[in-house]
Amino acid sequence: MKKHTNFKSFESFRYSSAVIVNWNAEDLIYYESLMNSFVKESTVFDTWDQMICTAADLKYADLIHADIRQKEEM
Repeated sequence: MKKHTNFKSFESFRYSSAVIVNWNAEDLIYYESLMNSFVKESTVFDTWDQMICTAADLKYADLIHADIRQKEEM
């Protein structure tokens, strides 16, 4: 989080964006342009979708590469 945003944790990001998003709802409902503006001004990303996709890629990249290596060794 620190590398890509102005926040030290995702909890801090959630707290700061609580006016935009009800994080406790079963499904996230938010005004897309407002959320994208918040993301753009407080992160290195242009949109919420870009931020989430990058986070998932970073989190799971090592697992995916390890799985590919394991399959190649078979």
